[in-house]
Amino acid sequence: MAKRKSTSKAERYRELAQKIAGMTFGGGNYWKPKAGRSSIRILPEVGSMDFFFVEVGRHYIKGGTKSHMCPKLCSDGELPCPICEVQQAFWDDGDKDSASNYRVSRQFWMNVIVRDHEDKGVQIYTPGVTVFEVLASYIGDVDFGDVTDIDEGFDFRIDKDGEGRDTKYKTRAARNPTELGSDEEATKWMDECEDLQEMVKKLIPSYDELIEQADMGAFFGMDDTDDDYDDEDDDYDPPFESGGKASPGTASAAIRRKMEQRSGETTRAPATRKRRRR
Repeated sequence: MAKRKSTSKAERYRELAQKIAGMTFGGGNYWKPKAGRSSIRILPEVGSMDFFFVEVGRHYIKGGTKSHMCPKLCSDGELPCPICEVQQAFWDDGDKDSASNYRVSRQFWMNVIVRDHEDKGVQIYTPGVTVFEVLASYIGDVDFGDVTDIDEGFDFRIDKDGEGRDTKYKTRAARNPTELGSDEEATKWMDECEDLQEMVKKLIPSYDELIEQADMGAFFGMDDTDDDYDDEDDDYDPPFESGGKASPGTASAAIRRKMEQRSGETTRAPATRKRRRR
């Protein structure tokens, strides 16, 4: 991996990675709604989770083949994200077209039971803003109370129509509260719940790893980015498609100035989260 000047926040990140390195987390059993109607029950927070959901950010780079976790969104702003810095540099330069090449998508991860597939146990649902806003609208409604309560909570019905960018969702709560399941089922399912706060920490790449994964070394003055480039390397994905206004040179200077400013910052202790009931 190419070397760059160490920063206080980067060091903080490495310390955090070392702290959680010895922890064990499940691989995750993810669920996506299929066309038609699905019924789910959202489960309460467990472990270090503050709420029943954890906010996750994913960057989608134009011309790339996969998404990248956003450390900044995933840590509630505690950790730096090199992709956000590149995007912000373009925004500051007035280059909206190039900035839009680094869009970030918000997801809200939660433990759920899918009623048609209760045999699969607890699954992780990762809805975007559209569905989550509907779910959140019930939280402050006095007629519903705690929708995740295992004794008097509510199931949610999700109707999915279409695919890809044409997908539309309709989400609403069931009319009447119900128990999560029998005492035996409820105990089993709550024990299966992932501590999503800790799980997400495990999945976030380090600052340097994210620069390498996203092929963004040229923006940060990493010597091996251009030297290692091979015109015949079919696996290379440039940050921008040809013909775009952006190039590493147009943003790297601004980013380097921010890196230098950040290197002088004093290290702040990570925010502590109170533990909630399991």
